[in-house]
Amino acid sequence: MVSSDEPFAAAVQVVAPREASLGAGLSAALSARGWWPVRREVVAGTSSASPVVLVPEDDAGRPLKDVGALASVPAVCIASADVLPGLLGYAERGAVVLHRDAPFALLVLLIEDALRGARAEGRAESLRARIDETRALRTLSPRETETLVDLMEGLTAADIAARTFRSLHTVRSHIKAVLTKLGVTSQTAATALAERCGVPRPLHRARAQFTNCGDVPPAARRRR
Repeated sequence: MVSSDEPFAAAVQVVAPREASLGAGLSAALSARGWWPVRREVVAGTSSASPVVLVPEDDAGRPLKDVGALASVPAVCIASADVLPGLLGYAERGAVVLHRDAPFALLVLLIEDALRGARAEGRAESLRARIDETRALRTLSPRETETLVDLMEGLTAADIAARTFRSLHTVRSHIKAVLTKLGVTSQTAATALAERCGVPRPLHRARAQFTNCGDVPPAARRRR
């Protein structure tokens, strides 16, 4: 008898653009875990005979054409918040939608769960909430977005003022504007919302390292 921890070998289609390294990585990982992935670079060639793992964007964020024209509902979609509106129809019909910036090993495990038929209630409702939050984030001005990123790094208003050479009053005004536009009442809620929708690229790159991830150099601290 096969235990639930062992991979269930079966054919699976991985639909992703040629320039999507995530698609190539997932194909290799699924193959190593006993699945039989078939890589497809266009939506038109998909079949309803085997489940689909859909990666609708390439590494630069460019989406596939005709994402909504799959022959069947994908078992799972892995995407950024930018393309969520185009995936809502799939979520309403049972597709799992995962964030592409999640740790790779976790994505593989969650994809396997979806391929084995794992189901959860409220997927479409949750996706609609993320879409609304993403739209709210896009209403922030460049300076407000920078302030939100600083808050996500754990900086206080005083820290931000010192780093950016703004007055404390100005920084607090920007923080208030961020909270108002996002419809939240605390800095913690604002940063949690941003985390759910996708960490901004500068912060995401910093988090890939163990050093200089929001750190203030010692020399800078001494000058304060």
